[in-house]
Amino acid sequence: MQLERRLQYRLKRGGRWRHTAVLSTVLAGCAVGAGGEAAVGEPVALGRTQCPVAAGRSVAVTKSLGDPWLRLMSGNSDDFLYRVTDALMTEDAVYVINAATELLKYSHNGVLLGRAGGAGEGPGEFRLATGIDRYRDNTLVVFDRVLQRVSVWTRDLQLVAVRRLEAVPNGIMVGALPDGRVVVRGENLYFGWPPTRDTAFAVVYQADGTIRDTLAKVPHTLSYRLPYRDGWRPGTSPFGGQAWIAATGGAVFIASSDETTIGIWNAALDRKKVLAVGCEKTAVSDDMIAEYVRWRTGLAAPGERADVRRYFGKVPFADSIPAFGDVVFADDGDIWLGEYPHYASRPQLPLEWIVVDRDGVLKEKIVVPGALRIFQVGAHFILGVTYNDLRGETVVAFGREGV
Repeated sequence: MQLERRLQYRLKRGGRWRHTAVLSTVLAGCAVGAGGEAAVGEPVALGRTQCPVAAGRSVAVTKSLGDPWLRLMSGNSDDFLYRVTDALMTEDAVYVINAATELLKYSHNGVLLGRAGGAGEGPGEFRLATGIDRYRDNTLVVFDRVLQRVSVWTRDLQLVAVRRLEAVPNGIMVGALPDGRVVVRGENLYFGWPPTRDTAFAVVYQADGTIRDTLAKVPHTLSYRLPYRDGWRPGTSPFGGQAWIAATGGAVFIASSDETTIGIWNAALDRKKVLAVGCEKTAVSDDMIAEYVRWRTGLAAPGERADVRRYFGKVPFADSIPAFGDVVFADDGDIWLGEYPHYASRPQLPLEWIVVDRDGVLKEKIVVPGALRIFQVGAHFILGVTYNDLRGETVVAFGREGV
């Protein structure tokens, strides 16, 4: 249960998830498979969506990641990594946000070189650090979601400055631009009745923490609030869409699995490129809804299952499955498109990725370990975190040359 809670936390947060949709010049059509018979509470596949390569555009070989060349498991023999919210690889080091409150610096050989931060609200302390990125003048910038502020650090983890940002709803930093502007994702979550379509948007901050621009809003989740026992219970629609925002490589990306385009803004924010989505959304069937309710009921304690069944009998399900589940914008401009994950006894991360360049030209198809969440893709590496150890988490790096 501890591992499951960690996975649920990570799949709900934003941070540096770099997402988009499938490009029409590369992909077309979606296939959905419903789960078969399974005992209550056992893993079942529910609406796993994949986007096959369009006719005439195929990948000769589906490649798999080899063994990681770097494993970071702890700061020392008694200190395991856990609640790793972000990681960043630079030319000579790897930086990890551990326990959402401290910064760790490692060499590429896995040697711990320094640590900073800590729980608190003073200068250089964090309540909930969720993002790290390169910043101007060869520094690093770290975002605190609770305090809604950024802190600037040298590469040796010396604090340079702390700036509070003008707050936006549910703000999460998604990257920095070369001139020192910071991009934050905001969300309007309504939790009303009837169910309301939430929205996500990008806010660009000047280096002094004031807002410069707000970019386009896009559809996000479908949220609701339902009576449950003696009160109310908020939720988001099962099989519902998502919105993703990223800032990397001097550009800003905004996409939604409920729309048919991806917006890409240049660093000056005065020119927008639009890429079309090629996957068709697939209808959610009654059998899939029934299987979902059966699975969720099986996770509850026996004495609570009747309440759970009644609750999910009222929950508004999405009409269709999103066309994609995850995307990572690589440092070198490649776009990694992840399959829409299936529901199972614990949340699943994408296993299969299609890699295209920024013009939509297909490059390769890659299968990754099932427990890998990707933080960053560089020209020669893939950096992420795995959750296969109940005692902690492992930050891993794979070489791209081997795939």
